[in-house]
Amino acid sequence: MANKFSLRSEIGMDLGLATNNNDDVTSLFIPSIRMEPRWHYNLDKRVEKGRSIKNNSSNFLALNFIYSPDWFYISKVDNINVISTLSIIPKWAIKRNIGNSNFNYEAGFGIGYAIYFEEYRGDRSGAAVDLHARIGYTF
Repeated sequence: MANKFSLRSEIGMDLGLATNNNDDVTSLFIPSIRMEPRWHYNLDKRVEKGRSIKNNSSNFLALNFIYSPDWFYISKVDNINVISTLSIIPKWAIKRNIGNSNFNYEAGFGIGYAIYFEEYRGDRSGAAVDLHARIGYTF
């Protein structure tokens, strides 16, 4: 049972949409720190069907913890107020290897809860969505 669990951690940049004081909508990149425990629920079924489970190639359920600090942002528009946020998002995803190589792809979706460390439009919390598509390499 223990071999069906994994933990993914990541430090990176997330893409988002924002408005400034003039209500200009723009895209921006903000830093993020993630911890994601995963339960790979179909490993046995994949083995029975003769499919690869190399590098946890499977379907999985995850609980994504995302901290997005207000350290800096990258955008074409100035005067954007970035609010530090902690999101907790349950999600479903798949991970598959590309052929027999160490390259893989992953896609997932989840809806959860965000806690704002400052008031945002009268609220201190709200809904959070995580949609991801990745291509990676396992060393």
